[in-house]
Amino acid sequence: MTQAKAFYMVILGSMLLGLFLNFVGLNPVRALYWSAILNGLAAPPLIVMILILSKRRNVLREHVSGRVSTLLVGLAATVSAVLPALYVFASH
Repeated sequence: MTQAKAFYMVILGSMLLGLFLNFVGLNPVRALYWSAILNGLAAPPLIVMILILSKRRNVLREHVSGRVSTLLVGLAATVSAVLPALYVFASH
């Protein structure tokens, strides 16, 4: 399959899914809200996986992450995991 055909198939599939969700009566704002929550839950483990892979020399050879990069990515993982938890516990 050429790239153009694959691109148009993704567009067509997205349009059909959108039409289906419209006919089912799904609230699009609520769907965006829940997708943002799911993205927030998925982000910290994915950042940690990136951190682990970025330190593996057998994967990246001479392009492994340095100390500053590792520190910043670790900080991002920590902040993205801790701040939402603090928000949930502080708001109740």
